Amino acid sequence: MESFAYGGAPRARRQIGKPVLVALVLALVAGIGAVVFSMTRSGGEAVATHVRQTVEQTAQAYDVQAQSSLSAALTSAKAAFVESASFEAADAEYLTSFGTGTSYVEGTTVSSGPTVVSVQVSAQAWGAAAMSRSGTCFWIRETVAGGTAYGSGDPCTGAAAMSATNGSF
Repeated sequence: MESFAYGGAPRARRQIGKPVLVALVLALVAGIGAVVFSMTRSGGEAVATHVRQTVEQTAQAYDVQAQSSLSAALTSAKAAFVESASFEAADAEYLTSFGTGTSYVEGTTVSSGPTVVSVQVSAQAWGAAAMSRSGTCFWIRETVAGGTAYGSGDPCTGAAAMSATNGSF
């Protein structure tokens, strides 16, 4: 049993050698560095994922705007077809008369945006194209015999849209 002697000689302390102390400090720094790196890396990945999702959602919103312009144009083109039994009446000039805020250009003119629709007409078919701000050109085509077809591609013209073949945007 140890006793305490007031005023007695101090007991020798056990000292840690310098190499051991350096090793402990390095281990501590390495551990902290690993934690910081891990947090930064996973935080960076989370930020990158969030940015990627935001960009994708923005592109989808842009695409919807172009697709909506095409759908509205098709509705007007069908109205023209009902009146005249031909799609030839549903040209850019006719569609512009509806005053919807969408601009219509002839079928060989390239669409320059989601509300600029390039329109190509014939007696039996109608095609239109609109360029999304995402960079995708969407096509829509209506035929007397085959119904509605969709597509995307280049060039972004109503004339090119006449080759649309898919079932949806």
